[in-house]
Amino acid sequence: MGYYEDLEKNRDKAPRKGVTKEDIQKLKDELLAPRFRNRLPKPPKAVGNYTTIKKIGNLIYTSGHVPITEDVKYIGKIPNDQTTEDGYEAASLCAELTLATLSESYDLKKLTPLNVVGFVNCTDDYTEHPKVLNGFTDKLEEYFNSKATRSAVGVFSLPMNVSVEVQTIFYIDE
Repeated sequence: MGYYEDLEKNRDKAPRKGVTKEDIQKLKDELLAPRFRNRLPKPPKAVGNYTTIKKIGNLIYTSGHVPITEDVKYIGKIPNDQTTEDGYEAASLCAELTLATLSESYDLKKLTPLNVVGFVNCTDDYTEHPKVLNGFTDKLEEYFNSKATRSAVGVFSLPMNVSVEVQTIFYIDE
């Protein structure tokens, strides 16, 4: 159920007079709470001379996140070493890792995704990059009502031979 459907369904719970910012935030938190109960993996640490997150004004930039955890690694070129479906799952994991990184410093409820740039390690004749990156944006949709702009780019190689790398820009409502 989408955000507006949730609001319509719970319309009678909303205060009618003297609505304060706190009342609106409380209702919003109540409606969005199920989305934020999902368990996120341990956020990755920078493995080089960079930071994984940078805030400038109300914009938060994340560095590229790759689909590697202690338990899972998506390595190899799509479609030779990994299928498009594997790539989708790899991109979904990148989204979870991105959200884990963001949640270390910020309240996810105050964020809005603005832009997603995804790189797919693939053969030169591969054309299903958008299907792979849907894994990232579909995962974001579980957490946020607003869709981000997105670019899906095929590349010849990525660091550590990962299948996917994704960087983002978020807006924070402070």
